[in-house]
Amino acid sequence: PGAPINNPHGFTVSEVRFGDGARLAPHRSPLPDVWFLQSGALTVDIDGEQIDLGPGDTFTFARNALRAAQAHTPSVLVRVHGGDNAPELLGA
Repeated sequence: PGAPINNPHGFTVSEVRFGDGARLAPHRSPLPDVWFLQSGALTVDIDGEQIDLGPGDTFTFARNALRAAQAHTPSVLVRVHGGDNAPELLGA
């Protein structure tokens, strides 16, 4: 194990795990966000429109859109977030 890689490139990739029934509170972000659902089932709410996601689905959140999510089963996603230091997804 070496030192962490510190090479700014404008985005952050992370794995996010939602417990069964976990909710992501409504919020806005000035940065783009892309989710790749690996397993489980989520409903995302984007500006009041609800969309169900299953394994293999990809969803892109536009900048400043009001967004929220709820897991219907334990779920794992890969998140690509604009910026070199993505904030934690609270509630996940």
